[in-house]
Amino acid sequence: MKKLSYVIVLIIVLISSLISCSYSQTKSESVKEGLIYDSLNVINSTSKVFYALPSPEEVIDYVTNNQIRFSSKLLIGTKLEPSKDFKDNKTILLGLYFADMAYLSVYKRSDLMGSYFSKVDRLIKDIGLHPDISNDQYTKIMYSTSYPDSLYVISRELYDGVINYLQEFDEGRTLTLLSVGTIVESLYLSSYIQSDFEKQKESVNKIAEQQLIYKDVISLVNEYTNEPFFEQLYHNLKVVEQSFENLKVKNSKKEVEIDSDGKVVIKGKNDYDINEEDYFIFLDNIHDLRVFLLNSI
Repeated sequence: MKKLSYVIVLIIVLISSLISCSYSQTKSESVKEGLIYDSLNVINSTSKVFYALPSPEEVIDYVTNNQIRFSSKLLIGTKLEPSKDFKDNKTILLGLYFADMAYLSVYKRSDLMGSYFSKVDRLIKDIGLHPDISNDQYTKIMYSTSYPDSLYVISRELYDGVINYLQEFDEGRTLTLLSVGTIVESLYLSSYIQSDFEKQKESVNKIAEQQLIYKDVISLVNEYTNEPFFEQLYHNLKVVEQSFENLKVKNSKKEVEIDSDGKVVIKGKNDYDINEEDYFIFLDNIHDLRVFLLNSI
């Protein structure tokens, strides 16, 4: 009974704190006062309780706006191969690619998506996850040039399918490494496209709101710091956390409501205290963390 109460409290806290976007294929330049969060899941593993974090599509779509141009130079590219044939290396790389796919889907870049889907499909098979990319999904990709809006849905379906599999079968390690790759790349892509601090202040504020999600990832990594790589990873994550905390967000009182579609809507505005110097220090640190991940693959 105590465990159930504890989980319920955690769910309420997470719902009240995490900022995410609605599961939408269109974006508005106006400020969203009601945030819809539709991907909260609790993962009961054999010995721990984990959370499935918001998808990279939700994070990137929420932070970006229509005034920010797409840049293929920010992407990893599909030629990157793990230096060692280890599951851990491939899992981190899969997380990075999931975020790159999300970036492509948010900007409806169907011309580049096919090669990324092929890469992700191969990594999923190598790691031994389920599901593989289905023939139906490949067909959708082939016709996505005519219907670019479908990319968001296809990308989310694949990511959610892997997460659902890990909910049921993973002991937590694979989910942790996948989450690290996904959140670091999502933050890198979201922050590095905000080159004009003053003009893009709204997006900068939204990046600062992702601190709670980031702290959840650190908590996952902390479970495995008895291993040398995880210990080093934890240290590097904490460096970014410190610069993240300098992007101050004062959470206002939130009202949680259920809309007509049954989705959780979080209403309320935050106050922000973020200066340009602290923001660019954060950019440097998230870049260095990404480089660390790429070098470890």
